[in-house]
Amino acid sequence: MQFTTILVALLPALAAGKVIQPVPVATMAVLAPNDLPFSDLVCSKEFRDLCAPSSDGVKRCILVKGSPLCAIDCESQSTCRTQCRKRTPRAINGYCTTGDHPCICSDVDAGFDQYM
Repeated sequence: MQFTTILVALLPALAAGKVIQPVPVATMAVLAPNDLPFSDLVCSKEFRDLCAPSSDGVKRCILVKGSPLCAIDCESQSTCRTQCRKRTPRAINGYCTTGDHPCICSDVDAGFDQYM
């Protein structure tokens, strides 16, 4: 029963394949800092577990406009984090992602549950 509940909850994300599959960093576009989206909402562990790990072994997923996006810490291969700091000084992280937003700015680590 629990498996069915989890499966039903994950079907929308699985149907939108671009949401949970990382893109090679080399294909990511460079956007002006003001064009970069910002999010401090982290996906549930169930969604994070579907993502590929970053170079540090942590699986990250961030919510952008209500959609879960797998994210990797791509500082060594991209200027995403630098661009994010120009956009928003509190943006301590810039994550490379798939889909319409190749770089997401955040002030949280998208690999861990956030408690308020």
